[in-house]
Amino acid sequence: MTQQTAPTDSSDEPKEPLAPMRVSRIDVRNFRLLRKVDIDLDSRTTVLVGRNNSGKTTLAEAFTRFLQPATLNFTMADFSAESYPEFLEAWKAYATGDEEVARSLLPEISLTVEISYSKELPEYGPLAAAIVDLDPDCTTAMIRLSYSLEGGRLSDFFEGIAVDPNTGEEPDVERVLGFVGDRVQGMFARSVTAIDPGDASNTRDIALEAMRRILTVHFLKAQRGLDDEKERPKDLIGSIFQSLFDAASKANDGSAQKETADALTEAVAGIEQDLGTRVSEMVKGIIPALRSFGYPGLTDPGLKAETTLDIERLLGNHTSIRYDGVAGVSLPESYSGLGSRNLILMLLTLLSYYREYATRGNMPGLHLVFIEEPEAHLHPQMQEVFIEQLASVAELFPALDEKTHPWWPQFAVSTHSSHVANRADFSTIRYFRVENDPKDGPGHHTNVLDLTDAEGLNKKFLHQYLTLTRSDLFFADKAILVEGTSERLIVPAAIRNAKHKLSRQYVALMEVGGAYAHIFFPLLDFLRIPTLIITDIDAIGQVEGNSRDGATTVHEGTSTSNATIKKWFPDSDAQNPTALLDAAETDGSAARIGDI
Repeated sequence: MTQQTAPTDSSDEPKEPLAPMRVSRIDVRNFRLLRKVDIDLDSRTTVLVGRNNSGKTTLAEAFTRFLQPATLNFTMADFSAESYPEFLEAWKAYATGDEEVARSLLPEISLTVEISYSKELPEYGPLAAAIVDLDPDCTTAMIRLSYSLEGGRLSDFFEGIAVDPNTGEEPDVERVLGFVGDRVQGMFARSVTAIDPGDASNTRDIALEAMRRILTVHFLKAQRGLDDEKERPKDLIGSIFQSLFDAASKANDGSAQKETADALTEAVAGIEQDLGTRVSEMVKGIIPALRSFGYPGLTDPGLKAETTLDIERLLGNHTSIRYDGVAGVSLPESYSGLGSRNLILMLLTLLSYYREYATRGNMPGLHLVFIEEPEAHLHPQMQEVFIEQLASVAELFPALDEKTHPWWPQFAVSTHSSHVANRADFSTIRYFRVENDPKDGPGHHTNVLDLTDAEGLNKKFLHQYLTLTRSDLFFADKAILVEGTSERLIVPAAIRNAKHKLSRQYVALMEVGGAYAHIFFPLLDFLRIPTLIITDIDAIGQVEGNSRDGATTVHEGTSTSNATIKKWFPDSDAQNPTALLDAAETDGSAARIGDI
């Protein structure tokens, strides 16, 4: 099997070989905030950033909901609010007798997965079910999972909705939703379809189980139970060991995992037999007492005891991690810091996910792992190390099990940590931005931005600067860029003392210097973050004895040496300090500042 090589970028860093098969793009429609979202995934680790409630976790939930084997039941609340008027439009088309148009207008929730694969694959394995094109040069497969109205049920779905016979008024959105809201779960159903990337009309229905064989998805949630006395850490660790035992029991014969699982099972069986014998002896001892109460009556059915031990319960309920102490005294898991416990738990969970995936054998398949807020309980340095070393488990775990076939996981990490974002390359960051309906309709939606698409970015400088300071911009509602330390100290104090509304908002305060603030313009425009820039005028003018302009007082200045102001006001006439002060009194100066 040949390996493709990742394209080089400006970082000049060596790239790891691409997987022979990977999820290259995700398209989500009408699922809550994800009205219409396209996301390109990195071959190894994609970092999802953005403010709270911007849809990062919703993306992972779309996969877990669609791929669950149980019946899929979305409610009207799961549909994007911006799609609600389309139910009304679909009814209007139905009312005119155009059922084909009505069905096309009716919203559906969908998840489309685009898979890139190498032509050098010796076998497609489960992916073969999704390949419907006949183009030998095509290396892309598309699978769409939809939640839509079942065929032939349009009349039932819109039953009872009609024009008011008294006023002749058509029903509004609220009235239509009142009728159809409770019908969604009963009349909508899941479908899985393979689509020809070159011809959308060429499709093939595939079974859900076939899709689950193609793509394995795991979700590692934020570990919020570690500091909760009601949810003891040993319960969490024990459940992981139980999962590891399940995977080991399904491993190939002769493997170290299988031998360990068989040895545990044999040991428990021996304990069961010995314990059963001893309990039977105890039962025999109480038979005389039973006879005094009339047992066994006319016939003796016999009485014996049988003891059964559930090894999974033993592991899940009675397994914990302890630490070496002093003088042979081991310390319980709760004596370790929350960060260490969380790190252990995450790594053990990832190991259990790998081993569950590995039980499929050497058949090619995709493995997508969503990791939510790994920074929980981790100190800043540990957060940075985690995101840097995450991809290394792809080689580490198979090496632990002495596996020869490779593991090609893709990680999607959602985070609110600037330290995690600091260590991620610009090309791997996807920024979730919430916006209002452009048509002034109900609700709002999320746009997912790929920073590599931003025009005019000095990526090398920005990534270095944000790494050396902080990536608060990815999580802030607004931003204030200041020139030096004095402003960085004065501005927060002024906001607090004035009890300004900014004190109740998430504002990133960044010291960037007058020479560099303009380099952030393309990034700020791309992220659409309202921004205030505070910088010096840096007036310059004719200085006696010098042929070139030099620093002077403001009232004597004829221009400015400030690079940010020059970028902001490219017209040389507007760079005169007097003109700048006049502009500060008008709304024109706020063109880039925004309504902060």
